[in-house]
Amino acid sequence: MGRVVLVAALAAVAACASACRGLEPWQEAEYQNIKAAGLPPVEPKSPVTAGALNILPGIGDAYNGVWAAFACNLLLWPLSVIWGIPEAAATAENINKQETWSYYYRGDGKPQLEAARGKPARTAPAGQ
Repeated sequence: MGRVVLVAALAAVAACASACRGLEPWQEAEYQNIKAAGLPPVEPKSPVTAGALNILPGIGDAYNGVWAAFACNLLLWPLSVIWGIPEAAATAENINKQETWSYYYRGDGKPQLEAARGKPARTAPAGQ
């Protein structure tokens, strides 16, 4: 029975740790291009708020919208406070990086990025 609990706890910790996943290496390189261009980041999540909220079991993860980590931290509280606070803050930072990358490479900020890099902004052909 003790081994089952240990394996379940380790699996839960692994699930919590996977919530911190950041950008792919190629996206990270593109994110650095955004920073180098001096463009403002998109920051929908506050790492400080996420970390502070995770003092309570999993609330910072709920704020971040990472429900597996929320359940993990809720089930393993009060021990989850040890890893939960930095995990929620790191997850919020990664969400911000992902949103910034998406905004400038896939969204409405693409013309700003192209202008900052010296490329002419693409415009729709006449009549569209």
